[in-house]
Amino acid sequence: MVAGIGNRFGWWDFHTGIRFLKWAAYGEAATIAGSLISLGVAAFKSKSALLMSLIGTIIGLTALAIPASMWMIAHRVPSIHDITTDTENPPKFVAVVKLLHDASNPVE
Repeated sequence: MVAGIGNRFGWWDFHTGIRFLKWAAYGEAATIAGSLISLGVAAFKSKSALLMSLIGTIIGLTALAIPASMWMIAHRVPSIHDITTDTENPPKFVAVVKLLHDASNPVE
């Protein structure tokens, strides 16, 4: 939440917000590792401790799965911040022309 709030209020740019999200995901991965260790320890203690550790591990994996899936999608699709709002005189495509020569949607 801090990443988005800081960006919204102008405390930092979106690149810094993305770094916050990256480090939050690292922290979540460390938390999951701790949960897995407690799961192993709880297996020899009691069923209630085992259940609580299992629930913590599942919650941690779910919390990490959401940004991980977004990260994977973001690396499969083109960046959207490289756009123009000048509809009267938009810039010409240069680098993508070679990639779209047989495409169903022409560059024009």
